[in-house]
Amino acid sequence: MFEESIGVWSTIFEGGKAYRLGVISASGNLRKTNAGSLELLLIGAGGTGGSMAVGQSGGGGGAGSVQIASIDLPTGVYPLRIGAAPVASLSTGGDTTGFGLTALGGGGGGTGGGNNRDGKPGGNGGGAGASGGIGGVGLQGNAGGSGFNGLVELRAGGGGGSTSEIGRNGARATGGLGGRATTVSFFGDIRAMAPGGNGGDVSVSAPPTGYDSPGAGGPAGQSYPAQSGIVAVRYELPVLTLTGGGDLPALTGAGTLQGILSLTADAALPALIGGGDLQSILLLAADAPLPALTGSGAFEWLYRARGRVATAESSGVRSAGKDGRITSTGNSGRII
Repeated sequence: MFEESIGVWSTIFEGGKAYRLGVISASGNLRKTNAGSLELLLIGAGGTGGSMAVGQSGGGGGAGSVQIASIDLPTGVYPLRIGAAPVASLSTGGDTTGFGLTALGGGGGGTGGGNNRDGKPGGNGGGAGASGGIGGVGLQGNAGGSGFNGLVELRAGGGGGSTSEIGRNGARATGGLGGRATTVSFFGDIRAMAPGGNGGDVSVSAPPTGYDSPGAGGPAGQSYPAQSGIVAVRYELPVLTLTGGGDLPALTGAGTLQGILSLTADAALPALIGGGDLQSILLLAADAPLPALTGSGAFEWLYRARGRVATAESSGVRSAGKDGRITSTGNSGRII
């Protein structure tokens, strides 16, 4: 479906289905070679927090917005822009755009005093600094927390907001926690991504879960950095079942065969003649042989053996007949 010229691509297995997954962390153009539906994940960059000093503690940076969508798209070239995390304190993260969608960057935190105490607006708002500032507005998510104003040694900043929840308000000598990370099930596993940054007080709080994931907001004091955004795309692969020695067609061009191959008996896999790619999940049954590869093609596989994901090791002489069938002799087919 895609040219796969940018990003990192893999085949994943989730809920009994196979997906082709692309993760793009740098801006570029992605070419869609076939029309069809796909799932998208866009995350904006996190904002940075304020300073960390007695009586002058800043707010935490807001997390980049997390946007998930399912759309149908025609063929064409799609520009992707990945939001960059800022380096300077109190700064708003960059927006991530692609496929007509935008995930806004998180707002920067507020200063501990002066005229910039309020958190900045963003995909999720930045936390306010000490001395009573208010949290930034979440334009696609949640606001940042307010700062706590009191005796100098008790002042604290608010936490940055996240897509999952608002940033917590600062309390007596205790910086507000950033909004918790958003649970994302997109990569074949469950990940905690893009939490808000913690507000500042007189001590350094422990980093939140997912602090090093795309879109995470930076804390007051910048004990860890805000994180840049990301674009991820995935689409479902067809299920191909071989029974009774059935054959799949040979790939004679630079095409790609993608699917779940359920091998029973001695079913033959296709020949890769013209530099094509075979990207499959193989469900091995009984003593089905592992595939051989000839030519310059690439063969990527994921074996599921007895309900768990495993890799496969094979050896022996491999050859391709004139009929396009791949045969393998002396192939151990051992699952490890």
